[in-house]
Amino acid sequence: MKNSIYQSIRNSKKKDKKLFAVLIDPDKFNSSVIREANKSKVDFIFIGGSGLKKEKFRKCINSVSKLTKIPLVIFPGGREQISEKADAILLLSLISGRNPDYLIGEHIRASRQLKKSKLEIIPTGYVLINGGKKVSAHKISKTSPIKYSNNELATSTAIAG
Repeated sequence: MKNSIYQSIRNSKKKDKKLFAVLIDPDKFNSSVIREANKSKVDFIFIGGSGLKKEKFRKCINSVSKLTKIPLVIFPGGREQISEKADAILLLSLISGRNPDYLIGEHIRASRQLKKSKLEIIPTGYVLINGGKKVSAHKISKTSPIKYSNNELATSTAIAG
């Protein structure tokens, strides 16, 4: 049996081996990214983003799945970003925010569909850090990021998660 994606990440961490993931935003998808990923020994391709239309996500993941054998991991912005074309999904809890929809609400709404799926579900604490500009994750989740300079809060949030 093939290792799960999560187990592969854990095994690499034990060996102090770095992994390389490419995040594809379906709003900006270009197939040349996949050609480069195939040549560059990318370990995982993450697909997703905040505020995407369901159809755009589906078209992107369908295209990517035809162009590569690299494991596909959904990095969802919401419950409508689920597809059997992927190998796994990061079940993101936005732990730096206080919006209950992105802490647990979206998970509840997606739970039955995820349970029926064959996707490997990887629980993931997601921490937004202010990088100097407002990104769609801030707008969609209606949460404020942790200040870049607040290392103590960022660290405490990660440990709690």
